[in-house]
Amino acid sequence: MASPEAKNLEAISKAIDQHNRNCPFPAAEVRMNPFEVERLGWEEIRGLPVVPDSEIGTGRFRIVCSQELDDAGLEETEAVGRELVETVAPTNRAGALRTEREATRADAGRSDIAAEEREWETTLVDGID
Repeated sequence: MASPEAKNLEAISKAIDQHNRNCPFPAAEVRMNPFEVERLGWEEIRGLPVVPDSEIGTGRFRIVCSQELDDAGLEETEAVGRELVETVAPTNRAGALRTEREATRADAGRSDIAAEEREWETTLVDGID
């Protein structure tokens, strides 16, 4: 039979896994009653700090989401950049429109494209549900 400490560790580990599966923000810390923290002597579990919290009853724990932490635990970094330089060559608008018209004419001869176009026209008139 597993020791109570092993059962606690397994339950906390499963809770961390469940949190990380269901939340886009990773678990940040494990909170436990100060008595439990002292009794177990754990400073961290799976790389997460164990934080004493008198609001949590004995025999219980809480996985804290990294989104819940205040800004005190976050590091601020200043980014330094350069002025943007245009790297895209100007386009020939008339040429682009001519190419679009040619594609439209080519598609007009296809019955499946024409049917799809009529369906969109009807949707635009009737509204999208």
